Amino acid sequence: MNRLFLFFLLLGVFNTASANWKSYLSIDSESNTKEGFAFTDWTNLSPSDSWADDKIEAALVASCNDKGEKSLYVRLLPTYSNTEIEQRLDTITGQIKWDSSYSYDAPFTYDPDLNALLLLSGLDDSLSMISDGNNVTIRIPWLKGQHAEFNFSLNGSSNALKTAFEHCLVETYTG
Repeated sequence: MNRLFLFFLLLGVFNTASANWKSYLSIDSESNTKEGFAFTDWTNLSPSDSWADDKIEAALVASCNDKGEKSLYVRLLPTYSNTEIEQRLDTITGQIKWDSSYSYDAPFTYDPDLNALLLLSGLDDSLSMISDGNNVTIRIPWLKGQHAEFNFSLNGSSNALKTAFEHCLVETYTG
């Protein structure tokens, strides 16, 4: 009886871990355009960002469509409206750190329609790193010289990316 309980407990843990990433598939009924999305659960600011008065959350999203277009972006809550970043709609530089070891500066641009920061370069490498990695930390400029840091688990990302990108019929990242 105890072994059976332990089995179900472990099964629940593994199911939770693989559920960190989800996929969403859509087909536009008018244009018949296919889109696929792989995304994380919402995550809060890193505990080291104690300067933040408001609850700030982010989700990491990879998307594609059947035209072969791909993107990777950080979706934000609340919105960036009326902030320094929205006023500098050109390029901002954030940092991406993979599995606490490999990090680099990364250019992002703010998209007010998505309320997201779009990664501007290194997309294919980043998608491969997501599929192969365990976690990623993204640090972006925020208000008054502060930075917002978000930690994303990559558990389940490989399956979610594969599902989304196969729906779009574009190159998949299998890890």
